[in-house]
Amino acid sequence: MSNRVAIIGPMNRKAHGYYVLEPGMVITVKHCFGGYRLPEGLRPWNRVTVKSFDHGYYKVERLGKVFTIFHANIRDSELQALQRNNFA
Repeated sequence: MSNRVAIIGPMNRKAHGYYVLEPGMVITVKHCFGGYRLPEGLRPWNRVTVKSFDHGYYKVERLGKVFTIFHANIRDSELQALQRNNFA
């Protein structure tokens, strides 16, 4: 198995200076210390599927459960890779 990050789907909207992930994309979550902890049931480095976006918050799914996370809970290196690959 590869250690490379696999992100599926386009990222084509911008909201308040950052790109919005589209439904169906698979991302890795993290704690954002000092404000935005992961909800109960999610742990750092869990892979989740984006369901929807609304004003800085994402609904994501993992193992059939839906959680709400803040944009800052997405692993930074994945967002940077998406910006490089889709908007270079």
